[in-house]
Amino acid sequence: MNAGIRAWAPSFLGNPNFNSMYLAMVVPIAIYFLSNTKRLPWRFYFATSTFLMLWVIAQSASRAAILAVAVALFSGGLMLLFRKKFGVHLIAVGTGLILFCLMAYLALNVYRPDSISQSLQFQETNQQSRLVVWDMSADMILNRPWTGTGLSNYFIGFNQYGWSPVSFGERFDDPHNVFLLLGVSGGFPMLIVFTVMLGSILLLAWKGSRADSLHIALIGAVIAWIVAGSFGPV
Repeated sequence: MNAGIRAWAPSFLGNPNFNSMYLAMVVPIAIYFLSNTKRLPWRFYFATSTFLMLWVIAQSASRAAILAVAVALFSGGLMLLFRKKFGVHLIAVGTGLILFCLMAYLALNVYRPDSISQSLQFQETNQQSRLVVWDMSADMILNRPWTGTGLSNYFIGFNQYGWSPVSFGERFDDPHNVFLLLGVSGGFPMLIVFTVMLGSILLLAWKGSRADSLHIALIGAVIAWIVAGSFGPV
């Protein structure tokens, strides 16, 4: 718990954002196995596991992970509709999405009151400071477009740009965006290679989704990771 700031669920990985980020990737795959298994004991196991993961993510109050799960499940539902898979997979995804949105809404109102309205209006403190850090990260990339600052050197590069009153004096060791972090660390070459790798994974999985819904679950897992990594600490 971080009582000095707000009630915060603990995490085995130190920061609840990391814990919930990894769980967000597992949820689409767990839902696939839940809807695909035929044996009742295994179905109970996957249903319980999926519910607990959704509950833990909601309790973490990590907006990046919550958004990641919502986007992943919503995207998965759209892909199932596009592939004309209207069976139990679609029902499981829809039920999971509705249940998770309810849990996340209740948890955010307990742990981070008014965070939803403030985030939608771009008035939340963390949100404003991260926008400043993103802008500074873009300048850092343009300053060293081919080599970057080097791996694990983001904090050094950030300090070179000085304190910003809009960032409330905070010092960031990462920009809370995996793409900007890679761009700062290794320049455009590293960023391009990483983006091509992600695109290749999504393309190959989409091609295989005609035959097996597991590929849609894998796409959902990658989407969850991209969303969580784009708005949370990495």
